[in-house]
Amino acid sequence: MSRKAILKVDLCGKCKDNLLKKLSEVSGVAKAEATGDHQFTLTGDFKIEDINAAIASKKRCVSIESVQEIPKPDPPKPDPPKPPPEVVCPNTIVIHTKNLVFCFHGRNIGCPWDRCSDRCCSC
Repeated sequence: MSRKAILKVDLCGKCKDNLLKKLSEVSGVAKAEATGDHQFTLTGDFKIEDINAAIASKKRCVSIESVQEIPKPDPPKPDPPKPPPEVVCPNTIVIHTKNLVFCFHGRNIGCPWDRCSDRCCSC
C-alpha cells in the first residue's frame, strides 16, 4: 500500500538539500520533494521506521506531520463481450418473416400440388 507523508522541516538550505537527498534514498520512497519552505512530501511504499531512522540526526528540526494511506485505483472493468458477427454465405438470401412454415416432406423443389396436402412447397 502506498503512503504519503508530510514532514515539517526547520533547517537551512544546505541541510534541507542533504536531508531531501537522504530521504529520497530510503527504501520504498518513490518521490521526495520540497513542497514549501518548511515542508517535504514523501510518496511511495516506505516504512515509517525507515523515515525515522533517516531523520534521526535532525530529530529536533524535522517532524512528521501526517501519514496517509493512498488507496490503489480500482482495476479497469473489462468490456462486455461483443456478440459474434453474423456470418452469411455470399450466395444466400436471408429473409426475416413471421410464422414461416417449412415443407417437412423434403421435396420442396418440384413437389406436385396433389402430393403436398398443406401446400407449403414452392411448386
